[in-house]
Amino acid sequence: MATSHSFKKTAINFHYEFNLRHISNIFQGMLLTIPEKYYEPQRFINLFIHECERTYGDRLVSLDHLKIYKENMFEIVKK
Repeated sequence: MATSHSFKKTAINFHYEFNLRHISNIFQGMLLTIPEKYYEPQRFINLFIHECERTYGDRLVSLDHLKIYKENMFEIVKK
């Protein structure tokens, strides 16, 4: 399930607004790395997880939301 569907914008969580700019930030972070350091697929996946957590995970305010986010992230990475 997508982050934008799991975490809706409310009066309390007014900053839960996710758009294409956030996705571009993930890919920008990945493209700014040194390619020689990411020759193994697992390292590249870890970089993707890191960039997603930096972009989406840092915006979440409750530990419950962070737990749900991590469960969703690892489900997506397994696929």
